[in-house]
Amino acid sequence: MVGLKPVPELRRGFKDRRRLEMVGSYSCMICGKEANVHHLAGIGAGKKASDLLTFPICHFHHQGGDGVHNGIEEWEKKYKSQFQFIFEINERIYKDRALKGKDLERYFLVKNYCEKKLN
Repeated sequence: MVGLKPVPELRRGFKDRRRLEMVGSYSCMICGKEANVHHLAGIGAGKKASDLLTFPICHFHHQGGDGVHNGIEEWEKKYKSQFQFIFEINERIYKDRALKGKDLERYFLVKNYCEKKLN
């Protein structure tokens, strides 16, 4: 239904330090170099996207010469959708860690959200 807000965990400004630590432990999903945590871009002004909607990319692919913040549409054409990257890091985290409790709930929340956005 149009106009329904996402669950609180997926709304702008939602904080999850543990999720950021998990995402930040991976290297750049494009080139494999040391990475920064990137929050989903292009959702409007104001607060950052939810900490659940993040993926690791290096400075060059984040804010540098070929950075997503230099032009989201072109960047996504060259690489892939930010939702695809979020989906992929979510799957890596699930496979690499024994998620329990809130972490496991949030894994499924992100998985389902990204699948809807990608279809």
